[in-house]
Amino acid sequence: MDKKIVSGVAKNLKSVAFSEEEIAEDLEELADAQEETGGKINASVEKIQEQNKTKAFLIGTDYKNLGQLRSEMVQNRNQIRQLTQLIGQTENEENRLILQEQLELMVQEREQINNFITESEESFSLFGWAFRLINGYEKGVVDEDEEAELKAEVEEALEETEENEGMEEMVEENTEVVE
Repeated sequence: MDKKIVSGVAKNLKSVAFSEEEIAEDLEELADAQEETGGKINASVEKIQEQNKTKAFLIGTDYKNLGQLRSEMVQNRNQIRQLTQLIGQTENEENRLILQEQLELMVQEREQINNFITESEESFSLFGWAFRLINGYEKGVVDEDEEAELKAEVEEALEETEENEGMEEMVEENTEVVE
């Protein structure tokens, strides 16, 4: 994960929390969790990337940190779900748009991490299969149904925002006509 994006998302969530009293505590907790998860993901990615290339060729990628990375992806999924719910509870349209942008950034980062995991799992090694067996690591354990459900929730949250924007534009146009 890009550290700047993670800290930017957290900062924006906290800034919205100041003006959204109803969900302020939830937004602040989500921002803190986002920073923590982002830090753990970055640490795992760095360890995997720093692995000795000869060692990786012989025994495969760093399955311990790859497993940790997948575990953090579950936390990331939960944070995305929480943000989709908070978008629906947001009163201010400007804040809703900010949260929508943060949701899109979180989803993009998630896709990049999923791609990194897939690339790491598919890298060639002579004895990687043996080390996967020893460590009990299963390739490609990402639950496709769970990912599809998450994608649907995100799309629904984004569509609600677009529908609200259209309604507000119609109200503004009708108000101008009445005046």
